[in-house]
Amino acid sequence: MIRRSYLADTRRAQDRVSKVVTSTLKTDWGEVEYVDEGEGISVLLSHGIFGGHDNAVEIVETYVGPGFRTIGPSRFGYFGSTLPDGTAPAHQADAYLELLDRLELERVFVLGFSAGAPSAIQMALRHPHRLHGLILASAYLPGMARPLPSALRPLMSGALRWGFGWWLLKRWAPERLARIMGVPKGWPNTSDERLDSIRDSLFPTQPKRLGVVFDAIVSEPASNLFPLEEISVPTLLVHAADDRLAPYEHVPGTAARIPRAALVTVDTGGHLFLEHQAQVRELIASFIETTASQ
Repeated sequence: MIRRSYLADTRRAQDRVSKVVTSTLKTDWGEVEYVDEGEGISVLLSHGIFGGHDNAVEIVETYVGPGFRTIGPSRFGYFGSTLPDGTAPAHQADAYLELLDRLELERVFVLGFSAGAPSAIQMALRHPHRLHGLILASAYLPGMARPLPSALRPLMSGALRWGFGWWLLKRWAPERLARIMGVPKGWPNTSDERLDSIRDSLFPTQPKRLGVVFDAIVSEPASNLFPLEEISVPTLLVHAADDRLAPYEHVPGTAARIPRAALVTVDTGGHLFLEHQAQVRELIASFIETTASQ
């Protein structure tokens, strides 16, 4: 019975993903699967862990707003995007550059959400001439991750790849899964429609497993060495004070290291800015419109 339910839920998740219209680009770092949807100022979304191209438009509309063009690549190891051997967030930024060339986009805004921040920051460091600005929302920033001891890596990798285990959490322990997703402890409503949508978008996990492990073991710790003082593009950081998934105590110091950076702190809402999405949309849309006109 449980196995049947798991397979049925997996099929529904796969059907949802299959309806998303995508394109594939062959880059120096392998293939990149992406969506390109909408009109207006272009926003390239560097998605979070367990994310992907499949919910890129939803993320941009939720945290940036309608009326923008969404460029939503799956990062290395997610869905149809290759995970090259020995890769790093810098290489992901170079793949983003090839995607912009393919789409003939001179400049875009890049939004690094959660674990998508390291490659977004690298985009700003390596290819600033192709950016209007950098937006870091609930971002995984330098200092938040410690390198995992080699002996623990197989255990971590196995846990992150265990799709059935994540489904069990969703089905039988949704509040625990909400905590893992960054919903603050004691949040009054962990079953609202918006949170359910985000929770569902974590699945299917199987086509994301390589990217998830790369994020947790390689990409996030690599950000500790980023030379943030060299970022030259306008930068906006938006973070909730009660975010425990990407702990807020690291954020003010990070913002202070980035020239021309503005930090806006949202009082509550956790990693997903619950009940504050409208405020975040207004902040980010204003930053985009003001910066693009300069």
